[in-house]
Formats: sequence, structure tokens, C-alpha cells
Amino acid sequence: MLSKHLSRYVAVLISLVVFCTVAVPVSWAALTPDWSGWISPTGIAKDSQGRIIVTDYDKKVVRIFNEDETLHQLLGANPDGSSDNRFSGPISVAVHPVTKNLYVLDRANRNIQVFGYSITTGLYGYSSTIALDSTVSNARSITIDAAGNVFVGQASSILVINANQTTQIITGSSLLGAASDGAGNLYISQYWNHTVVKYVKTGSSYIYNSIFAGVQGVAGADDAHLNNPNNIFVGPDKKIYVTDSQNKRIKVYLPDGTLSMILNPAQNGDPVSLFADGNDILVTNSLLRGVFRYTTSGQLLGQLGVAKDSTISPTSASFDKYTSSPGYADIAVTMTLKGNTLASIKKGGATLTAGTDYTVSGSTVTIKKEYLAAQPAGPLNLTFAFSAGADQTLAVTVSDSTPAPLPAPTNLAAAAGDSQIALTWNSVTEATYYNVYMRTGDGFYDAAPVTTVTGTTYSITGLTNGTLYYFMVKAANTTVESEASNEAGATPQAVVLPVLTMVHIASDNANPVYAKTGDTVTLTFTANTALDGLPAAAIAGRAANVTEMGNHTYIASYTLTDSENEGIVTFTIDFTNAEGIAGTQVFGTTDGSGVIFDRIAPEGSLRINGGAGSASSESVVLTIAIGDGDGSGGVRMRFSNNQVNWSEWETASGTKAWTLGSGNGAKTVYMQLIDAAGNVTSVAIAASIQLQQYVETSDPNVDSPAPQTETISANVQNGKDGNGSVVSSTVIKRTTDTDGQKKDEVIFTVQQAAKTVEQLAAAGSSFAKIVIPDLKDEVKELNVTIPAASADLLAEGNVSLEVSTGNARIIIPYDSLTGLKEDIYFRIVPVKKEEERKEIERRTKTEQLVRDAAGSGSVQVVGRPMTIETNMQNRKVELVLPLGNETFSEAQLKELGIFIEHSDGTKELVEGEVVSFEESGKRGIRFNVDKFSTFTIVHMEGKQSLSHETKHKAYMFGYGDGTFGPDRNITRAEMAAILTRVFVKEEKQASPSYTDVSQTHWAMEAINKAAKMGIMNGYPEASFKPDAPITRGETVSILARLLDGVNEEAGSFADIGGHWAQAAIEKSKAAGIIAGYEDGTFRPEQALTRAEAVAMLNRLLGRGPLYGAEAMFTDVPETYWAYGHIQEASLEHGYEPNAAGGEPFISARES
Repeated sequence: MLSKHLSRYVAVLISLVVFCTVAVPVSWAALTPDWSGWISPTGIAKDSQGRIIVTDYDKKVVRIFNEDETLHQLLGANPDGSSDNRFSGPISVAVHPVTKNLYVLDRANRNIQVFGYSITTGLYGYSSTIALDSTVSNARSITIDAAGNVFVGQASSILVINANQTTQIITGSSLLGAASDGAGNLYISQYWNHTVVKYVKTGSSYIYNSIFAGVQGVAGADDAHLNNPNNIFVGPDKKIYVTDSQNKRIKVYLPDGTLSMILNPAQNGDPVSLFADGNDILVTNSLLRGVFRYTTSGQLLGQLGVAKDSTISPTSASFDKYTSSPGYADIAVTMTLKGNTLASIKKGGATLTAGTDYTVSGSTVTIKKEYLAAQPAGPLNLTFAFSAGADQTLAVTVSDSTPAPLPAPTNLAAAAGDSQIALTWNSVTEATYYNVYMRTGDGFYDAAPVTTVTGTTYSITGLTNGTLYYFMVKAANTTVESEASNEAGATPQAVVLPVLTMVHIASDNANPVYAKTGDTVTLTFTANTALDGLPAAAIAGRAANVTEMGNHTYIASYTLTDSENEGIVTFTIDFTNAEGIAGTQVFGTTDGSGVIFDRIAPEGSLRINGGAGSASSESVVLTIAIGDGDGSGGVRMRFSNNQVNWSEWETASGTKAWTLGSGNGAKTVYMQLIDAAGNVTSVAIAASIQLQQYVETSDPNVDSPAPQTETISANVQNGKDGNGSVVSSTVIKRTTDTDGQKKDEVIFTVQQAAKTVEQLAAAGSSFAKIVIPDLKDEVKELNVTIPAASADLLAEGNVSLEVSTGNARIIIPYDSLTGLKEDIYFRIVPVKKEEERKEIERRTKTEQLVRDAAGSGSVQVVGRPMTIETNMQNRKVELVLPLGNETFSEAQLKELGIFIEHSDGTKELVEGEVVSFEESGKRGIRFNVDKFSTFTIVHMEGKQSLSHETKHKAYMFGYGDGTFGPDRNITRAEMAAILTRVFVKEEKQASPSYTDVSQTHWAMEAINKAAKMGIMNGYPEASFKPDAPITRGETVSILARLLDGVNEEAGSFADIGGHWAQAAIEKSKAAGIIAGYEDGTFRPEQALTRAEAVAMLNRLLGRGPLYGAEAMFTDVPETYWAYGHIQEASLEHGYEPNAAGGEPFISARES
């Protein structure tokens, strides 16, 4: 039922809202201005400033404390009473969330006094009084929810003063506490009914909903029961807090009624009221006469106003007096003061000096390392004293790991040379490296050494002759450096070394640049000064006879036997001048002369008419295959029908027109071969055929027509500009047989090749294209010969060559033209006869390789099969065959393949790439081969993938301006990044900690990974030197770790004796990774260039060099020595393994 005083409540609330816009500070009498003297603390709240507000029912005051628990303000005057700012029984308190005003419920005076808050002074001042119904004699609680609704527990009723100024009276039995969640849910404690009931706001009124907690009329101490619940509070987390008075506990519920937590007040006191704001829980306890603070999880933090012990963290620490140790550092201690202040820090009875021995910043104390370093090794206890509470002790274990000093190196000696000084000194036990320092004249030594070495010798080069240099050396390891050694000085002086000004080598062979067994090789050489006795010379690894000819000129000769190795005849000359100064060993000529030793005659095979069993004409075609291994080349041939009458010697070629002896029957043709060194086949090479001539009866007076021969000019075009510009020409010899069949023969002469290379170089191109015209498709056979000398010119100019016909395009990379010892030929025969084509189609369709690829799909021969023969075996050549006039969809194009029937009886089915065959748009299929025979394009419906193609990913990149910078140096960080891109090894090593590689360094991850894989290490002083250029010696020592076992002896280099990386350099040379410089040196201390890096890495990886792709960088032309290696490293591409070396470019596409 509504009270008759409701209208008065509303009027007071209206005036209160108006007043609260300005709070008036009031000065109050001081009554017990601390946390002592409580009689019955009851109500509790916090204001917006975090201040704690507590009512003392019997003391008749309200105390307001700051967050640090110091008294901020007292409300209530002495004596007590019922007038303004006087209390007779303040039992509960609440703060309005909107107006910030303070509401104090006075049970004895039956009213609510409202105090306004002053922003200026931070004090509360009396504002107004809300009188309660005179019949209410047992008011217990006041709460205000987040929406500003006020709830007063009046024992027999709940007074609701809504934020919209309406009121409601909820009547019932023993209604002591009420609290709302601000969202329409009101929770009311029923003291004698032992329950908490829930009301829900409907419209403007709260309507009973359910029993929220406890059992109606049944008291109990288990989780399901309550025993006389009095006050209730809803926190900002919407949890409902209930003081279960007789059970002396606080129960916390979730909004759905689930029990969340039970909080047992300190020492089983009597909890009266509580306040929870999400930071902590405050509980008044009338029995224990105090206020207690708990964490939100229910842990007791202590009683407010009671002195607490401060704490420190950590309570123990360690300190190392060694200045280079990580343990040599300040010790930071965090204090939890709990209202106290730090008074002092003591070591025993001695007080530490603030600001010197330690510093204080906020709650952190820093014990200075300088103070700790002055303490003796052992335990050190520092006592922290505070303004209140117990002292705290920091236990420090002081140690000293300062290493014992290393002795200084002794017997440092300096020996001068030409622009260099060689240093030696005695080794020091426990030293892992030595720092070498240098100065000149009266100067001082730099703080940084000129070099760091692991051995006890070092040669410093690049010095100025005539200048006095001083040196000292310090021994070191990862922890300490010794004092300086004795000082040693030396002055480098220029030394005039004896040299050979002229060196020439020749043999007594008819061709002096070649030699065969029994030929004598002679060295002729002249020194720049008189020598001490006769020089020592060796030819082909054998001691030579040396004779002095006068004027410092000498000759040395040696006659070759079957025991020497074939190839270039090597030599060495060792000599000393009259002063005893040795000259550098000479192993090369000054005029470029040289001798090639060839002790084995060339070998070959011979077929008549392609190996046919019989011939119907005396005119036959001999097919010749010649091999001279690593011999002298320049092979010539001659033939005979009887081994008596021989043809003239002629340059060897792949085919030869020949006339058999007359008369039917078995005929044998004999062939002899001779190389440039004069080695002749000991036994003539023979081939036989059965001659079966048809004798036609005819008028003997009628002559048979003779074959007709004509000469046609063929253009040699620039194959790269797309316009077909002519750079040279060659001659086609076209012969028309008596049956009208035409046969072409082309020899690409040295003169034509030279002109081609010259014109292409001027045009900036490296691709020549010989175009063979056959507009009427009437040529049955094409023979193309490329003399070895022509091939050499093309290879030296890095020029690739294409032979282009209407039936096939043959593309020979310049790498495949390198080092040919004989002329090469191509015999190209298109299969035009229908019966021959059908036979090939029959073989193709029934071939198991083709059937396996096609599965159940159909197989069709596409275009015209081609027979191509050559003596150029095992060298990569690219073929493009036309697809004819057939039309294919994109899907069908992927079902094409090439069936190859090799002359050695093997068969192969390969995939190709569909490309443009000619400028008209006619399509062809491109593929790589290294053996030749019959090629047939097949369409296999539903073909399975045949490709063995794989991909090589780029691992080194150029710069934004389109350059690669091949001669730029590589840093150690860059090398770590490259190595971790291309090598994957188990990370067995511990993670490093380099002093000069920060967490933000661009290559930090790569450097750490390289170290953990064990392929790159730092320096002994724990540095990595990421931005220092990496030397050639360092690089090879890294790469040698990645090599499998290499046992071959490959010799050494002139400048690596005694070098720390000598073993790795020799191992890498044996593996073929490095070659050194032309002067026989390796230069291990020289910085590595980017071009050298990719060449070494490609050889180690078995990759490249790559040819056939467009040039990637403007500063790396095709003529650059490492062009193919740079292309390989910087271009992602597909490739097919090539046994002859190198890789043909294939676009990086999915197979």
C-alpha cells in the first residue's frame, strides 16, 4: 500500500536533484579521526573518487577515508541529535551514481540525510533530509542502482524512489535489504523467512517473481540454505551479494541464481553490510568492529586501518663481479608498500646511501652494481626497513667469475718483404685467437686490431715500401684478452724478382701445336737477369733436359711416351737469380703457345646407305661416325674399295658420296682416319653391302640423264630481333636425282661463321638462324655440316645457332658448340612416302610407351615424321617440329607427345611445349634431345603426364634499378640469408647470442638459423660481424661443410699454404666448386663478389648455368663470364636434367 508520506518523498527528491548541482563544503567537528574507536560499523560505500564511506551506528558518525586509508572527512556533530548533520543511528549509506550525492540512512531519526559533493573542495556538505514514515522503526539499508533508483529496507516494507521521481512501497515480512541491477530486477532479503526474493519491474511497479535464493521458512548452513539474510548488494558485474548473518558468511550468486562463491568473513565475525565494485569487496563487521577488504575471488587482504607489512620482490638475487658477465648488473627490487614508506636499507649495521648505493623510483628500488661490485664474494643480506610493519631482507649471492689473465705472447718477430711484413710469435695456452695491432713511426696503436687470427703467423700486405711499421699482438679467448706482446718493427722494401720475359712451347710434330707419342716437346724461355745455375723444368710431369743458349735464354726438351696423359702438355719452370731470390714458378707461355698431346688415333664407324643390306646402284652414301675423345681433333678421312687405291685425305664429315667397285656382289668400303697430331687408325674401318644392279636392256645409243646440280643462297638471319635481318649467308648445293628427287647440302664455313658472329655482336644479339628455303616441299634430304672451326667461333662469341627448314627447326645452344673436336653434321629426312609413314604410324600406335600414356584413349600421328641423324651426340639440342595443318583445342594440345626411335634401338616418349613454328602463326612442338633418330608427333587422347620437368627457384635477386651488381661484395648477413634459402639441415646447434645482431636486424632470423644448422659461425668474442664483407676463404670453409666426402687429389693454389682455410679450399677444388684465378692463386682473404658467390653455389647445388632465357639484368650481358650462373640463381624456371652440363630454360609453369 502507498504511504501517506510518498508525496513528501517526491518533493524532497526534486529539491535534492536541484541542490546537487553545487555542493557546499562544511567544516565538521573531529570525532575519532582514524580507524580506531569503532563501536558498531554498519553501512559501507565508495564514492566516484574511490573514497571509502563507513557509518558507525553507536558512535553516530559517518567516516570518509581516502584510498590510502587516511581520514578524508567526518560527518556528524557532537553531541548527536536529529537536526541537520546530526545522527542518532546512522545504519546505512549509499552514493547516487548520477548526482554523486551521499545518502545516509538514520534508523533512530527515521530519515535519510543527503549530502552534496563539492568538486572544488572534495568535501561533502549537508543538503537536505528525507523523512521516512513515522511508523517505520527498524529501517536497515539503503541502496541506489546504476539507473539512480533508491531502495530503502524498512523491515516491514521496501521504499522505492524511482529515478523518474515516482515511488512505490513493497510490503512484506522482515524485508531488511533491497538492491536492484538497474535493469528491472530487484532482489530483497527476507530475514526471518531465510530467503532472497526477486521482483521484476513491470511498467512503473515492481512485481513479485520468485524465490531467488534460500528455502522459504527453513534456515540452514549448506549451499542451498540461508540463515537470517540481512543486507543485499548488486555489483557492477550483476552478481548478487547476500550477507548470511547467522551463518557468518557472504554468499555470491550469478544472475541466474547459480551460487558463484562463499566468502567467510574474518575470524567468523558478524558481517553487516558490503560493497563490491569489481576491484575488491569491502565488508563491515560489527562484532569485530572493523572494515575488511577481500579480493574479488574472496581472498582476505586485511583489515582497513591496521598497519600491514610491506613486501619486496624478489627476496633473493645473484651478482657477478666480472664486468663482462651478464650477472654484472643492477638489481631491481619491487616494493609493495601497503601504505608504508621505505625508511632505510642496511647491510648489518651500516646504512646504504640513497642516490649512490641505491635509487628509488616509485615502488622500485635499484641496488647499484657499483655498490655490489665493492662487496666481497659470498652472501650479502640487505635489510629494508619501512615506516611501519616488519623489515624485509634481500639475500644476494655475490660471486666473481673474472677469468684468470692470459699471458702475453712472446718472441714476436717481424720479417720485411716487398710491400708486406710477415709476423710470427709463440702460442699461448688457453688462447683461441690473437689480435694484431699496428702503428707507424711515433703514432699510437688503434683500439681496434688490424686483424684477428687463430694461428701464430700473419702476413700483412699492401704496405708502403720504405715505411717503418711497428706491431704488437694480444692473446685472447671468449672471456679475456692478454697484455701486449713485445713490440716488433720492420721496413718493407721493394724486391726485384727474377721473371721470365719470354716463354714458348712447341713440338717437332708437323703441326707444332700437337704432339703424338715419340714427338719431342721443347720449351724456349728467357729470363730478365742472370740465373743461379740451370733452371729446373718439367714437361708433362717429367724432368726435362735444360740447356743454356746464351743471353739468359734456355731450352728444355722432353720426348713423349705412352705413359703421359693426353691433353694440354703442362710444364713448370723453377728458377733463382744470382742473388738467391726465387722467381715465381712459371707454368704458362707468354705468347699463348701450347701443345696438345694426343697418343690415341681417332675411332669411328662406317655404314653404307644407312646400314642397308643391299644396294641397287654403285653410287652410295657413306654415313660416318667419328670419335676422338679429348684428342687433338681436326680429324680427316679417306676411303678405298681395296685398301690399295685411297681417296685424298679430306675433312671428316657425317656423310660421304661414294662409288662402289663395279659388278654385282659383296662390296667392302674401307676408311682410315687421321687426327691433327698425325695419329692414324691402325686398322682400316670397314663396311660391306651387297651390290645388286638391275641391268636394263635398252638402246645403247640413248644416254641416261645425269643428276642436275644447282647452287642456292641461304640467308643467315639475326634470330633475336624478330625481323629476320640478314647478317650473313651460306650456300645450298641442291642436287636433283634422275627420279626428280632433290637433296640439299650446306656447309657453314669458317668465313661465314666469322661474319655472322661479327654482325650479331654489332647488333647486340647472340642468336644466328640459317633459313633453308623449300617453298615447294620438294627436298627429300638435307645435309648440314658445321666445321669444328666454325663451331669454335660461334661458341667463343656465345652465339647459339638454329637451322630452320619447313620440316624442322634445330636449335643448338652455344654451350653445346663448345669444345667440339670434329666437324658436326645433321642429316634431315622428312618421311614423305605414304607407305613409310603408315609403317611408322603402325609402330607408334602399338608401342607400349605410347599405349601406357594414352590408356584407353585413341592415338593419332600428327604431321610428318622426321628422321634426323647427327654425329653430335650427348649434347643438348632443341628441336621444334611443325604440327601440320591439324587444328587442336587447348585441351588437345596438352595431349601431344613425341615418340622417338633412337638408332641404338632405344625408344622414348617425351612431352614438349607448343610454340609458334614460324612467323605466320603456324604451330609447332618444342622439346630437348641429346640423341637423334626418328621423331613422330602423336596425339594421345586422355594422355597422362610424361614430364620429368622440375623447377629451380630463384635464391638471389637484383636491385630496383634493374641491375645485379655482379662485382659488388657480399656481406656475412647476405650470405646467411642466401644459404638458408637453398639449404635445409637439421638444427642441432644451440641458438646463438651475438652481441652485434639485434632483434631488429633484417637478417637476424637467417643468421640464427645458419648458426643452428652449423653452416655459419660467429667470432670468438661472441660477435657475428653481419655487415662485414665475407672473404673467399670464409665462403669456401662454409661450403666445404656442405660437401659429401671428397677424396680426389686436385692440387692446391700458390697462395694458400698455411692459411687457416687451406684444407677446405683444397677439398672444394677437388669437388669442382672452385677454380681459382689464371695466375694459379685463390686469394682467400679477398672479398667475395656476388658473381663469384652464385658460381660457387650453383656448382655445389648442381645447378646451371642456365641458357635460353631473356637476360635479366642490364649490367650482365651474355658475354659476362658468369652470365649463365647469374641467370640460374635469379630466375625461377623449369628445367630438364642435362648430362652434358647446363640447363635449357623452360618457363616455370605447373606440369
